Amino acid sequence: MNIFIDNESLRVPPTPEILDRELNRFEKEEIGTIELSDGRSGFCRAEWDGNESFMLQIDRGDSLVGVLLPKGEVRQARAAMEEYFRGFAPKLPMKHLEGLLGPGALGDGFESDFEDDCPLCQMLREHEKKNSGG
Repeated sequence: MNIFIDNESLRVPPTPEILDRELNRFEKEEIGTIELSDGRSGFCRAEWDGNESFMLQIDRGDSLVGVLLPKGEVRQARAAMEEYFRGFAPKLPMKHLEGLLGPGALGDGFESDFEDDCPLCQMLREHEKKNSGG
């Protein structure tokens, strides 16, 4: 696995400590892009877009999915990168975007990427539980 910072390889095998350090830099906007790639089956990439938001993209080898998230949700990038680093396929919080944008706004093919156990989905469920008294 390789880690790329602003499209340049670090040229050292990533460790959890290196990943944590670079994710901290990304969260502080000291770097514009962070990407983990295994070279075979895809990548996980987060990139600031300059408008108080960032794009989180996952290439699963056979499909590329992505979501634009506000700056306040930068922990989604950390969660996705850490999942990918551990060898799991990260899940994107896209299900909730369709409700905001309207039916069909995300286009065809995204239904398979709606995951109820993505970090944002978990956070929303916990918030709903607290507000409903459950």
